[in-house]
Amino acid sequence: MVRRHRCAAAAVSGLLLLGASDLRGQPPLLTVPIDSGRLVRVHVSAGQPREGRLLRPFGPDNARLVFCPYPAAPCRTFDRAVTLSATEAVRLEIRTGSRWKRGVAIAAPIGFALGVLAATMNNGFCEGQGCRISEPAFGLLGAVSIGAWGALFGSQAVVWGPAP
Repeated sequence: MVRRHRCAAAAVSGLLLLGASDLRGQPPLLTVPIDSGRLVRVHVSAGQPREGRLLRPFGPDNARLVFCPYPAAPCRTFDRAVTLSATEAVRLEIRTGSRWKRGVAIAAPIGFALGVLAATMNNGFCEGQGCRISEPAFGLLGAVSIGAWGALFGSQAVVWGPAP
């Protein structure tokens, strides 16, 4: 009977110590200040992450994070600005790039295939010598033009990275 009480007491004290280790102070969101105008994504303790452009610089010693929601029209005044307490934020990420290369990598081969297909169809209906077109050249033209559209669409996909 005494042995059970000792085991239960040891388990309870172990859980208390484990819980106390989680009560340590939250590490700072960042170590280097972020200048205004940067695109950020803020993970809050409750709810979905919020994205926006910083309207004021944000550093390790700031208490408030002020940003304009993104994607949306730019904030001309502070009426639409979102202000979050630094204590509400769990994690902060910044934009590190876009996926334009992936867009080109997907769209360019499709454009090449469509260009070759269009040239092949044209040459199939061509009955004279002057109407034939080069299939590889037309494929290259398709790859460049459709690849440019892929770069445009891919540039709209944001790549997020940890804040410094």
